[in-house]
Amino acid sequence: MKFTITINGVIPDDYISFVVAGGAVNTNTIWKVNGTERPNENAISLNDESFSGSVKTYVIETTTPIQAASLSMQFIPFTNNSITYSYKAEINGNVVKDEQNVTVANPNSYSVQYSY
Repeated sequence: MKFTITINGVIPDDYISFVVAGGAVNTNTIWKVNGTERPNENAISLNDESFSGSVKTYVIETTTPIQAASLSMQFIPFTNNSITYSYKAEINGNVVKDEQNVTVANPNSYSVQYSY
């Protein structure tokens, strides 16, 4: 599994939550983020601070096959701000979801959950 998320326009007042969770048998290291393995983490969580610095894109992928993963995203721009996100999910090399350059502007928000 491979998930790519890019969010632009995030300011400190915004609420950003991007969480992917899963599990595997016989290993505690199942995720890597931007090429770096994350040992002993069953879930990867990104927030507004993750996207307000110089890094705007995160590639989260499994290091070993897993049976299932759950992913949730919630974006709430505040104070008349707007953000733009792109999200792509690849399972076994096949793109199963691809949203590119979607704008979410205050007072609207975006919230979704996926199971893979």
